[in-house]
Amino acid sequence: SPPQYAGPIRLRQGLGQSKNVVMVRAMRAMGVDYAAEYLQRFGFPAQNIVHTESLALGSASFTPMQVARGYAVMANGGFLIDPYFISKIENDQGGVIFEAKPKIACPECDIPVIYGNTQKSDVLENTNVEEVAVSQEQQNSAVPMPELEQANQALVAQNGTQEYAPHVINTPLAFLIKSALNTNIFGEPGWMGTGWRAARDLKRRDIGGKTGTTNSSKDAWFSGYGPGVVTSVWIGFDDHRRDLGRTTASGAIKDQISGYEGGAKSAQPAWDAYMKAVLEGVPEQPLTPPPGIVTVNIDRSTGQLASGGNSREEYFIEGTQPTQQAVHEVGTTIIDNGETHELF
Repeated sequence: SPPQYAGPIRLRQGLGQSKNVVMVRAMRAMGVDYAAEYLQRFGFPAQNIVHTESLALGSASFTPMQVARGYAVMANGGFLIDPYFISKIENDQGGVIFEAKPKIACPECDIPVIYGNTQKSDVLENTNVEEVAVSQEQQNSAVPMPELEQANQALVAQNGTQEYAPHVINTPLAFLIKSALNTNIFGEPGWMGTGWRAARDLKRRDIGGKTGTTNSSKDAWFSGYGPGVVTSVWIGFDDHRRDLGRTTASGAIKDQISGYEGGAKSAQPAWDAYMKAVLEGVPEQPLTPPPGIVTVNIDRSTGQLASGGNSREEYFIEGTQPTQQAVHEVGTTIIDNGETHELF
C-alpha cells in the first residue's frame, strides 16, 4: 500500500490496507520464533518458514496449494483439511476402484483443539512494545505441542466411518481472522481495503481475502474464501530473476489497470472471475459469530471502551475485550513562529 502513515491503527485496518509496519509490529509483539512455530498448525512446512520479522510480510516460500490449505483453516472454523485431486475412480462396469474419504471440518461439533492452551506473551499486556523483551527461550516454550492422544480420540465421527479433520486453532480465533479478511475487501467507513475489487465484481458480502505482492513485483497473489470454497491465485515466473513488470496506460483499452503489477491488479481479477462463477446460484451466507465471540463498542482512536460518538463495533474472544473506558486527554496549544501545534 502507499507509504502513508496515519498514526496508531487497529490490526484489522492494518491487514485490510496492507500496512507492512503494522504487521511487523504484530510479529515483533508475539515473537518471531513463536509465530514461525504457530504457522505449522496451518500445514505449512517448517523448512520453508523463515525465522525473521520479514515473515510477517510473506518472506516464507509456499505453493498456492499450501496457501489455499492454510486459508481453509481460517474459513472453516479452525480445521486442517487434506487437499486431494481425485475423488473417485471407477472401472468400466461402474465398480469403485478408489474413492477418497477426506476428513471433514465440523465447527459445530465439540471437538477440542489438538494443541494446548497458548501462553499469552507479556508483551501483549504492555502498551509499549519496545519496553518488553521476551527471550527466545520463553517464546519457544510458549508454543504448545499437539496433544496427539487427545486428537486421535476426537477425530472419529459418531458413525464410526467418517473422520474429522484435526482442530488446530479454536473456532472463535478462526472467526476473527475470517472477519478481518472480509474487511480487506469491504473496508470500513473512512477507508477501503486493498481487495475492494471483489466487492464490486462479486456483489456479495460473505467473502474475504488478501492481496500479496513481493518486492519488485516478482510475485502477485490473491487468496480468499467464499461459502464452502477457498481459492488461491499466484502469478509469477519459474525464473525468480524475472519480475512481472508494469503496464502503460492506453486510451484504447477500457478500464485498463496501469502501473506495476501486484496482487490487486494482476492476481485478483482471476480470483474474482473464478469465484463469481463458482458461487453463482449459491445463497449468500452471513458471517455469524460463533459461541465465544462478543461484540463491543470501542473508541476508534484508543481501542478502549467507547465513551462518546467516536465509536464502532468490534469482535473479541470472550475475556479479551477491553475493560477500561476511553479517556481523551486535551492537549496544550502552543504558538511557534506563527503556527499553532497541539502537544499530547
